[in-house]
Amino acid sequence: KLKRSVRGIPSSVSKLRFRFARIVASYWYSKKGVGGNSLTKRQRQVLETLKAQVKPEMARRAAKCGMVLEDDVFVRYLRAANWRLEFPDRPVVEALEHTIQWRSSTPVVSRPQSINPRRDLLEAFHTPWRPPILTARGEYLLAFHCAKTPKKVSVNLWSDHLVHTVESALRQCDYVSVVVDGRGCSPRRLLEAAKTVAPAFNELRTHYCGRLGRVYVLGSGKGVLATWWFVKKFLDERTRDKIFFVHDA
Repeated sequence: KLKRSVRGIPSSVSKLRFRFARIVASYWYSKKGVGGNSLTKRQRQVLETLKAQVKPEMARRAAKCGMVLEDDVFVRYLRAANWRLEFPDRPVVEALEHTIQWRSSTPVVSRPQSINPRRDLLEAFHTPWRPPILTARGEYLLAFHCAKTPKKVSVNLWSDHLVHTVESALRQCDYVSVVVDGRGCSPRRLLEAAKTVAPAFNELRTHYCGRLGRVYVLGSGKGVLATWWFVKKFLDERTRDKIFFVHDA
């Protein structure tokens, strides 16, 4: 019994660290205005207006697909829209409705247990740490290895794998950060990886509004710069500001 107790100490410490990091994350994001407690008077008015536009039937459908429409969800969407009730292409309430329909009709979200991830995709994009590592701000850390990106994989397969991985992370934490490892890749290989994954990441940006913490890019050189020149065309300014390059990794 003593041996079993001693063996269980590292696991218990890891769980405590994980819970503490989540508490820190909740506090940090509330100070940044992610939660409903740190909003200005105008932001509170916009939030209440958006909540009034959401019908009870829409809220029920959202709850069925695991998307509970609480203040945190509305605030994330409004922050992405710069505290307006409309994105450049559609109203915020329509964006919410589109995500609800997508979650209801996407098997990897509605029935995650039915998905068996491919090994080659797992090697490219996954959670490489056990127990999971959280950033100082409490964001769940994922890793994307450009050198291990498989060739000739359809966008649908990539999308399913990325959604499955992100959904698994968000069941334990509210936000994710990604480490992009571009070390040891030629410029051509990096561009191939970017072209393969970019459409799938674009889908994540649409349906996981405000969930991304930061992206850390490891590596330097012409290959990384050329890839960044290509990828940044698909990103808005707010997302570009979350990307950081680490040259001495």
